[in-house]
Formats: sequence, structure tokens, C-alpha cells
Amino acid sequence: MSSMLRIMGTYFRHGTRTITFPTTVLHQTNAPQPCSITPNLWSKTLTTNLTGAFNTTQAAALQMRSQTPQGGSIIGISSISALVGGGLQGHYTPTKAGVLSLMQSCAVALGKYGIRCNALLPGTILTQLNEEDLKEGGDKRGYMDGRCALGRVGVPSVSNATYQKSGRLVQCFES
Repeated sequence: MSSMLRIMGTYFRHGTRTITFPTTVLHQTNAPQPCSITPNLWSKTLTTNLTGAFNTTQAAALQMRSQTPQGGSIIGISSISALVGGGLQGHYTPTKAGVLSLMQSCAVALGKYGIRCNALLPGTILTQLNEEDLKEGGDKRGYMDGRCALGRVGVPSVSNATYQKSGRLVQCFES
């Protein structure tokens, strides 16, 4: 396995299959309106979120194609924002839509090698990055809770591998 793959994505072996999750993410919670996005912020977000996912996907695909037996699974982490957008996410949303499209294209191109490519589109999950922005009782928290199927944002749990079943969309693009 290449060192680039280890650094840029998470992978593990399941029997003879390799599974890769390109998961590098850059998201600024107090983001500007689209007309105020600086070229630097745009470039950093694009490079981290989309170029990082591409580089990891390419490294994984090369490994999966060259191993015996060929094949594996690449799971790109997109976002529900890829489908619904966001007024203060003009730099973030296009990169996550790009990850979704990348997985669709790779599924078509890599299926002949036994490589499945899928995208996960999680909804809003409370993290250290957004805890200040999504304080309980705030207007933004109420808005974000209202966008979720269960009426609340997700809360990660290490002991519960499935997390909340909060209406997250899973897009599958197998050939």
C-alpha cells in the first residue's frame, strides 16, 4: 500500500478486499457569503476536499487494480450539502458535489476491475468544529435540526458504529 494512501485516506483489508475512505475535509463554520469568498479560501477548500479525495481514490484504485485478486471498495465521503446547498457554504458545497460526481464516474470506469465506488452523504453532525456555531437553542441549530429526518442533528458515538439513523442519504453507484 502506498504511503500517500495511508496519509490521505483510511483503508483496511477485509479478506482479500481493500476498502478505502477518502475523508479529508476542510470546512469553515463562519463562512462568508458567496460573493465574499476569497480566492485563497476557495483554492484551499477545493484542494483539500476534492483534490484530496481524487488523489486518495486514484492511489486506492491503482492498488486495487494491481492486487490479486483485483477489486475492492472506495467510499467517498460527500455531504448532504452536495444536494441541498447552503447560503454560507459556497466554497464547501461544490467540493462535496464534486466528490459525489467523482464516485459516480469512478464506479463506471473501475467496475470492470471489481472496484465498487460509492458516496456517503451524511447530514449535519455535531463536532468540535461546529459546536459554537450550533449551540442548543440558537436559530441556526433550530434550522439545522429541522432539516434532519428525526428533527435533530446527529451526534457521533464511538460505541455505536451506526450512529443515528437520521435520514442520511447513501448514494450507491455500482457498475
